[in-house]
Amino acid sequence: MYSFSKDNKRCATCEFWCGLRSIVRGGVEASENRGKCQMGVYSSDPRGPSTIEGCGCKKFKRWSKL
Repeated sequence: MYSFSKDNKRCATCEFWCGLRSIVRGGVEASENRGKCQMGVYSSDPRGPSTIEGCGCKKFKRWSKL
């Protein structure tokens, strides 16, 4: 499992992320380490769900459920 605070700009906290996720204690928990982006943004980060350049995605939009 991967957990991210709602304040983090990570793919799992983005409106456009297609991976499985759920809301937990003011953040997001993702069961996958990667999720496809609806906006077509590719992350080369091998560590898992993170925006390009570690929070620099220009298409990032906070997930509306957060």
